[in-house]
Amino acid sequence: MLVYEYTLEDELHGRWLDGKEEGRVEGRVEGEKIGVVKGKIERDLEIALNLLKKGMDISFIAATLEKPIDWVENIITKK
Repeated sequence: MLVYEYTLEDELHGRWLDGKEEGRVEGRVEGEKIGVVKGKIERDLEIALNLLKKGMDISFIAATLEKPIDWVENIITKK
């Protein structure tokens, strides 16, 4: 028969492993959120640039994307 003595060190190591896994999960979730936001920004930027190429008015682009006019103006200056 095997007898195992559970120690404080075993408990701390187990909690450390649990915390490490929890951190990985939180990191993945946070990374996905950042990726979604980044994708939306890139999509809006692409739409704005396409509308600018087609000669659309700045106020029309801002209204279409539900962005402030100065957001569109910044795109024009950084183009």
